[in-house]
Amino acid sequence: MAMPGLVQAAPSSHGYLIDGGVVNPLPYNHLLGLADIVVAVDLSGSVVVKPHHKGPPSPGETLVVASQMMVNALTARMLKERAPEVLVTPPVKQFLASDIFRSSRIFAAGDACRDELIARLDMAAARILNQRRA
Repeated sequence: MAMPGLVQAAPSSHGYLIDGGVVNPLPYNHLLGLADIVVAVDLSGSVVVKPHHKGPPSPGETLVVASQMMVNALTARMLKERAPEVLVTPPVKQFLASDIFRSSRIFAAGDACRDELIARLDMAAARILNQRRA
């Protein structure tokens, strides 16, 4: 994660890298047409600033929320244009990008949708088998 303005960009042989979410937060589109079943996991977070003081949010909080709003808008546009065969949306809306150190709770939220993922994969596989038989 290299959120512009909060985390320093990572150096590479091509320049500097920032978080890919700035341009493509749900990059399943790179697999469309290359796989029978494309699975995307939407981890878009909340755009709510957790109230902890009186007054306006800090510049850092504002930057995080603005970035999250941009990611959410990009993700919604991508899903509207062409959705993947399987979309999983773990219940992580209560977490912010700044909650990175709460990873055990975030992973637990992801684990909670395992059965749903399996069911959706089964349905997608059955759909493909039916198409191939037809």
